[in-house]
Amino acid sequence: MTKLQAHPSRAIKGTMMYGAVAGMIVSQEVAQYAIKKGLFVIVPKGDNVEIANTKDFKPAAWPIPIPQ
Repeated sequence: MTKLQAHPSRAIKGTMMYGAVAGMIVSQEVAQYAIKKGLFVIVPKGDNVEIANTKDFKPAAWPIPIPQ
């Protein structure tokens, strides 16, 4: 996320960036680590996907500044 923050595309300058981990199989250890780092965890549910974080989850945010 830090690398993307340092070299953003023009389309996202002046916005906030949030991160996520997604996978067909996400172990409990990986999910806990991602949540600890402030990332959303996306897992399959039937024919769809769902965000596995709890309702009280506070995501980390990486601001993308507008160059001066």
